[in-house]
Amino acid sequence: MECCDIVRNFLEGRKGKEIRVLVEGGGFHPIAGKLADFNDSTMMIEQKGGVRYLIDIDYVISVADAEGAEGAE
Repeated sequence: MECCDIVRNFLEGRKGKEIRVLVEGGGFHPIAGKLADFNDSTMMIEQKGGVRYLIDIDYVISVADAEGAEGAE
């Protein structure tokens, strides 16, 4: 199973819930917010205030529930 498959499996059933994501891209960038939507290649995180991030799942290093539950790496 590829890392992307693990991330997609983790995201199943979490749409609309708060998550934390660590993304690689010129460094490591932690992003936290509500999982607005996702598909096979991207996810959209929406933060309070309406800021949205469109993230390529290939660059996700780690993802976890914002409440501190177990995540996927």
